[in-house]
Amino acid sequence: MKNIRFQLILCISLTAMMPMWAHIGPRSGNKPAGVIAENRAVCRPGISEIDMDVNNVRARLRTGGDLWWDGTNGLYIVPKPAEGQPAVSSIFAGGVWVGGRDKAGNIKLAGVTYRSLTDNFDWFPGPLDEDGQTDEPICKNWDIFFTVFGARCEKPHQSL
Repeated sequence: MKNIRFQLILCISLTAMMPMWAHIGPRSGNKPAGVIAENRAVCRPGISEIDMDVNNVRARLRTGGDLWWDGTNGLYIVPKPAEGQPAVSSIFAGGVWVGGRDKAGNIKLAGVTYRSLTDNFDWFPGPLDEDGQTDEPICKNWDIFFTVFGARCEKPHQSL
């Protein structure tokens, strides 16, 4: 009984402290010595933003790989407030992380934490060429959001 009580108290305490950690951005000097992330292309990060407004959720999306915030405030609002009521974000921020191995077996990872337009970044809007490269005009032209409806996605599958 004492063990169950201890585990319950520990779980509740850790859960209560999680929001305090969620809003803390990266600190300077926390990188291992000699490790430098280099920009992967000549593009600037995407700057387009849109609020996804579906069901009872309003969430900010950005083309730079980071989600649910405007760079300062959390913007994942659930449930959407009635008009005139304050919006409360249930998630501060998120980011897309993708990892894998290249042909030589090296581990590659692209991820976003709390981005800054002046720091190194891994995400660029738009397609890559066969060598995995892109350029400024392509990034600039693709720094937009597209509206896609479910029926449009289902149509190709119906012909299979």
